[in-house]
Amino acid sequence: MAVELPVIWPTSSHQGRDDRDPERQRLQARARLLARGGLVWHGVEAAVAIATSAVAGSIALIAFGTDSLIEALAGIIVLWRFNAARAEEVPRRRRRRVSRSEPEDLAGGFG
Repeated sequence: MAVELPVIWPTSSHQGRDDRDPERQRLQARARLLARGGLVWHGVEAAVAIATSAVAGSIALIAFGTDSLIEALAGIIVLWRFNAARAEEVPRRRRRRVSRSEPEDLAGGFG
């Protein structure tokens, strides 16, 4: 079964992009759903690995469970980034920061 993933091409500027675009909102909701599913998966994976490591006394299983917790942390970061309120706030804040920048700031002090 082939699954075609959507591709979002970056634009050179945030101007002209509508943050309330239904397609964009649908993709953001899908990203949140996938991240939540990943969190559940990694949580179960970590619990099973750590529980079996206690029974078997295996350091490798402890490392595997810890790795799953680290991957769950990445999922939490994705959820934070795709939080509905934050997803709309960040582009506005980024535009505001760039519009207030001076040419010297953009050159990093090399101008």
